[in-house]
This record gives sequence, C-alpha cells and structure tokens, in this order.
Amino acid sequence: MKKLSFALLMILAAALLLSGCGISGGASPDPAESLPAPVLLEPKNGALAIADDLNFEWYAIAGVTRYTLEIKDRADDSVAAKVNYTAANRCEIVSCKVPAPVGLAPGEYKWHVVAWVGDIRGQWSKYANLTVE
Repeated sequence: MKKLSFALLMILAAALLLSGCGISGGASPDPAESLPAPVLLEPKNGALAIADDLNFEWYAIAGVTRYTLEIKDRADDSVAAKVNYTAANRCEIVSCKVPAPVGLAPGEYKWHVVAWVGDIRGQWSKYANLTVE
C-alpha cells in the first residue's frame, strides 16, 4: 500500500509541476502565431526611391534566426525578388538593413518581410508601397 501511495503521490507531483510550466495534454499553440510580424521602417509606405540608392530596413525581432524579404511588382503582383537573410549577419540590436537585392527597373512595387526561428515561419508584415525612379 505504501508503494502505491508513493507512486500516486509522485504522479500527482509530476502533473502539478508540468501544469505549472505551461505543459499540458491539450493542443499546443501555433508557434508562428506567437512570432510577431516585422515592422517595416524604410522605405516608408508610398516612398519615392532612386534605384541605385535603395535600402530596406525593418525592426529586428529578438530570437529570430533569419528573415525573408519579398518585393513584388504592383502592376501584375509578380515577384521581383525574394531573398533570405541571416539575422546575425544583417541585424543590429534595433533593426535589420539590407541593400536592394536586385536592380529594380523604374516602376511601382510593394515589399514585405517575414521572420523565421529555425523552420518556423512567423506572420508576414504588412506591405509597403514603393515607387522606383
């Protein structure tokens, strides 16, 4: 009887410990939902830019391992560029900044960024529109 009571007590203690750590038998939250969308800094929405002097910048997110920058042509929604950047190589404490990944022809574009932690993708940022001269 003592062994059974001790075993039940240990099971109860383990269950309490796990529930206190946020571990439960229920469904796990989607990790992508807990990873915020990056906030875009430059070029600002509606900006006019010169193709030869174009950089993209967004606020860094703690713990992120990489980002994907996607630029689309607004006329037909085709992808003009889609590039992955390692956070450790492209980000400072506050922000991440990269030069334009391709030479963009004059025209109207939109761009956005998504953050990754390993293979877990977060939410895409809102688009920012851009006109290249």
